[in-house]
Amino acid sequence: METLTQTLSQEALLGTRIGEVYRAESYEIEAQFETCERHNECTPVEPNLSPAVEPNSLPVTVYMENMAKEHILVVDDEQNMRNTLAFILETANYQVTTAAEGREALEEILAARENGRPVDLLITDFRLPGLTGLQLIDELNYLKIKIPVLVITAYGNRSLFLELMRTGCADYLDKPFDYKELVKRVDSLVKKKLTG
Repeated sequence: METLTQTLSQEALLGTRIGEVYRAESYEIEAQFETCERHNECTPVEPNLSPAVEPNSLPVTVYMENMAKEHILVVDDEQNMRNTLAFILETANYQVTTAAEGREALEEILAARENGRPVDLLITDFRLPGLTGLQLIDELNYLKIKIPVLVITAYGNRSLFLELMRTGCADYLDKPFDYKELVKRVDSLVKKKLTG
């Protein structure tokens, strides 16, 4: 069993807004994420911290386990965006599955239900090949699958917002957005689902 520890200064992500042109910090994050994705299992490592360590440079340990973490499905046709979102959410201690388009996402949702590890939250881009984000939500409604949905879009306007709410979308974020806002909204939606 291999162990992977990633160090990420909070300052590296504080200035990076998701959906904007990726800066050097984002490429570093994606490369680190791809490295972790190649491991089947990673175990958490307790950091050895001295009092001289600055809080903003504390190590972030990324590990993937099949424990009872909330399961999030991220759907985006841009690989960089999928990898970045997955990294941020895994760092926030969520189990993340990714899909590149709407039909693949629907298949992942159905397979996860059959495997006894259903998706707790769906995060999807609005514009996708195959099924769009809106069509994916409609398909879930047709199949009577209740999953909170957070839609991410660079094309947000009032009419889109109203259409998303009509379909039962729980929330949406306009690109670009700050990663802390994403985690805050995800935490809120997951908490709502768990408390009923």
